[in-house]
Amino acid sequence: MDDKIDLIDKKILTELDKNSRQSNNQIGKRLKVSRERVDYRIKRMLQKGIIKKFPTIINPTKFGYSMHKIYFQFQNLSPIKEGELISWLVKNPFIQWVASCKGKWDLNAIVFANDVEHFNFIMQEFYNKYGEYIFSQNFNITLSVGNMEKGWILGEKKDNDIIYTANEREDIGLDKTDLEILKIIANNSRMSIIDIAQKLKQTPRIIQYRIKNLENKEVIKGYTISLDYILLKKQFYKVVFYMSALTDDLRKRIISYCRNRSDMPYFIFCVGEWPLEVEYVVDDINQFYEDLEDIKKHFPEIRRHESIWLSKEYKFDFMPLCYKPIGKD
Repeated sequence: MDDKIDLIDKKILTELDKNSRQSNNQIGKRLKVSRERVDYRIKRMLQKGIIKKFPTIINPTKFGYSMHKIYFQFQNLSPIKEGELISWLVKNPFIQWVASCKGKWDLNAIVFANDVEHFNFIMQEFYNKYGEYIFSQNFNITLSVGNMEKGWILGEKKDNDIIYTANEREDIGLDKTDLEILKIIANNSRMSIIDIAQKLKQTPRIIQYRIKNLENKEVIKGYTISLDYILLKKQFYKVVFYMSALTDDLRKRIISYCRNRSDMPYFIFCVGEWPLEVEYVVDDINQFYEDLEDIKKHFPEIRRHESIWLSKEYKFDFMPLCYKPIGKD
C-alpha cells in the first residue's frame, strides 16, 4: 500500500488538526479545492490508517478527574505476557494513554482518577495480575498540558495557539446527557448533530445547545485528529527535564519557547521527580538531538534530562469511559 501523502493531503490534515468538526465543504473553500476532492482524500487517509480517529479535546479536570502518569520498567516479561499486559491497560476505561518506550522505561501510561484512592483502586488489579513483572516505576501528577497545533505536518514555524487541559481542577456538575455527549464525541468529533441526537434520543437543537454550552464552559477545548506517526515516517519522542525549581518566570519562558516550535505536540507541567516533559514529532533522531540541544541552550536551569523514544502508541483518549471511534471494534 502506498502511504505517501502530498501537499494537498497535508493541508487537509492541518485544517482537520485546527478544527476536525468543520465540514469538508468549509475545508475545500479554505484550500480552494472541491468538497468531493476533500471527501475522497479524507476517506483514503482513513482507509490507509494515516488518520486514526477524530478526537475532541476535552478537559477532564472540569468534571473531577486528575491525570496520573506512570512509567514502568519491566523484568522477565515475555512478548505474550507483554501483549496481555498492554491489552489490559488499553481495555481499562480509566486509562487515557498507553505507549511502548525505548530507553530507561518500557511503557508509559496515564490514568484518569478522582483522587489517590481511586487511582489505587484502578491500578490494584493491574498490580495483582502483573506486579511480578515490574522492576521499577515512577509516578507524577499532571498540572497542565499544553496541546499544540501539529505544525510538523507542513513544517510551519509560527506563533502557535496553545490549548490547555488538565489545568483547572473542579467539578462543574455535568449531567448524564452532557457526559453521554462527551463520551460519544471524545473519539468521534465529526459525528453530526443529527446522529448524536438520534443516538441519545434528543432533538438536534438540544444537542447543539449543549455542545455550545460545553464549549463555553471550556469542557470542550477543541477538535483535532489523531495520526499514525509510523505511517507518516515520523518518530515520536518524550524528554523529561529535571530542574531545581519551576518558578513563575521560568514557566512563562518555557511556554513562550514552546509556542514557537513546530515539532512539539505537547508540553506538560507536572508534580513529581521532574517538573517538565516535552514531546517531539521529528523526521529522525538527528533532528531530535538538534531540538534537544536547542532547548538545553535556551534553559540553563535544566540540570539533567532523560530521553524516551515512544515507539508505539496503543491508546489516547481525552476522557474516561468514552466510546470507541466509529468503525473500530
